Amino acid sequence: MEISKLRALGQGTLGTVCLALVNNQVVAIKYSELWKWPVLSKEYDMLKKLDGCNEVIQCFGTFNDFEGGTEYCNLLLEYAPGGSLDSHIKNHQDGRLPENMARQYTLMLLRGLSAIHRKGIVHCDLKPANILVFPNEDGPCQLKIADFGNARMVEYRNSGKLKIVGTPLYMSPESVAVGEITPALDIWSLGCIIIEMVTGKRALQSRDLKDIVRYLVFSNEVPSIPENMSASGRHFLQKCFVRNPKERWTADMLLNHPYMFEIAYPLLLHKVVQKSFNCHLPTLPEYACSGCCLDYSLWSPRIGHSRFLDSFKD
Repeated sequence: MEISKLRALGQGTLGTVCLALVNNQVVAIKYSELWKWPVLSKEYDMLKKLDGCNEVIQCFGTFNDFEGGTEYCNLLLEYAPGGSLDSHIKNHQDGRLPENMARQYTLMLLRGLSAIHRKGIVHCDLKPANILVFPNEDGPCQLKIADFGNARMVEYRNSGKLKIVGTPLYMSPESVAVGEITPALDIWSLGCIIIEMVTGKRALQSRDLKDIVRYLVFSNEVPSIPENMSASGRHFLQKCFVRNPKERWTADMLLNHPYMFEIAYPLLLHKVVQKSFNCHLPTLPEYACSGCCLDYSLWSPRIGHSRFLDSFKD
């Protein structure tokens, strides 16, 4: 295997990521000294469980090499030409994304989280810097969840101790207060990311760890939901920020929310129409029963779609 490491793309506590050529193919390589292999191997194992998921960065394998007499372990990963969602937001006009674009990205992230959580994995550090962007000529960019260095298998046990696992600004109250690691943690983080996409500002402004812990653990507050978002968007975020993790909506429940259905269903119809102009277009109930995770019954068929959305309005 012919390998040429070109330039660094980023660096963290668990390793360095660089752009590389492997047999003339552009890839990203995450590498660290051999003594860190137990951590890197855990990330490798989790990525292999998610092999084939379009919304999760793909891992092609591992290898060891030597540089300057030091042995390194390496992960071969997909290279994202668009960089991170963090830079994507900052480089966009006004330093924020239009709500419709943010909604499309949210749908991608939810699909990724649904796959991750079904494997019993909690990402634990979901944030814009750990979401990679793949430009697409025919539509919105494709987002993929990356950096599983802090990921854990689900732990419903309550440690009873303050615990910082990921990035404090994106952590949920229960994960900090009692060290509870469940899929609900990632949903709170997703809500913070949505606010950052549509406003260009973090959901929590403080950078002081004590202030963040005080806010998450010793108050009943939740992040402020942008008033300029659509009614269904605000309702969607309310479900992400339920303080009780057992009542917070799951990824699959949020995929059923009208905020996602409104965008997922037209995209499906567009693909169907492109395939055949004489095809049978499914009704909403037919689509919901076709094996898709979007369940129309979770709306309110008795009052109808538009009236259901109107019920969110102030």
